[in-house]
Amino acid sequence: MSIDTTIMVAFHDALRRDLEQVARRAGNAEGQLDAAVGWELFGRYLDVHHRAEHDLLWPMLLQVLEGRDDDLALVASLEEEHTPIDPLIDQANAVLRGESDERLADVIDALVTNLNEHLRHEEQDGLPMMGRVLSEDQWTQFG
Repeated sequence: MSIDTTIMVAFHDALRRDLEQVARRAGNAEGQLDAAVGWELFGRYLDVHHRAEHDLLWPMLLQVLEGRDDDLALVASLEEEHTPIDPLIDQANAVLRGESDERLADVIDALVTNLNEHLRHEEQDGLPMMGRVLSEDQWTQFG
């Protein structure tokens, strides 16, 4: 029996939707304040999601997948995909605090690209693998 990962896909869809809204607002000179407000909420949700993966999901998978090199490599690649995302979040925060001369729209566009690639990879390859190897109890513990 495979676990139901629908909630993860729904959460990913919400992240995509909210980031696209921030990107549209950031690209409009009159929308900067709206972008900042939308960014606050989006940033919190993304932070919670990434922390849950780092603190709970990845360690759980590493334990369950011991000796399964291909699956372990997949987990490592998913985890590594967070690496370029975190600095982009920091850059966006710096722009909004007035500590950077970068354009918010440029930073958000880079984040859209990186995050969408990661979410697609997680949904296409990661979630099916998780569905095969995690028990309902383990998935509930992560959730």
